[in-house]
Amino acid sequence: DGVKYDRDLLDTVEKCAADGQVGYPEAKKLWADAQDGNKVTDIERATLKYALDNFKFTDKAANFLKVYLEAGTHSSYYKTIDGKKYDRALLETAEKYAADGQISTAEAKALLDDAADGKGITGTEKDTLEYVLEKFKFTAKAKGYMEGQLKTAEPKSYYKIIDGVKYDAALLLEVESLAKDGIISEAEAQ
Repeated sequence: DGVKYDRDLLDTVEKCAADGQVGYPEAKKLWADAQDGNKVTDIERATLKYALDNFKFTDKAANFLKVYLEAGTHSSYYKTIDGKKYDRALLETAEKYAADGQISTAEAKALLDDAADGKGITGTEKDTLEYVLEKFKFTAKAKGYMEGQLKTAEPKSYYKIIDGVKYDAALLLEVESLAKDGIISEAEAQ
């Protein structure tokens, strides 16, 4: 068909499918093998897509590979679903965590840490986490943890808009706290 494939990876697929189908642990191994250089090349990606189309995979194994093949292939920071913008990287991370069937407490904590990467959880990041909580399966403990954290996590914007002009919100807060007595000394200003 004129497409180049990774021979070693294809041989591994054939060995994994020798018993009739490729299972979830084998799919994880295939992905790890494809990442041999810390990145999945276009040829390795094409090989895994070929394998999905031409070999039998369990549902869980097929879902795992599809999620991992799809992740990181988009350049937009946001993903729009039903007209609402979500944080693409956060959503893709959640999809990877859920690829094994459910999101654990450790993975829920990692998602929250990822979301709080800047000066807190933004509105878009909070929307994304709420969407993930609604659409993906969590362990009972992980779901309770995530719900508890989202109740307390107020979205913070990097900017405060005054008279239509954007200002750095953190800097404004700092200035406001220094100016409580009505004066900012030269030392405080520096």
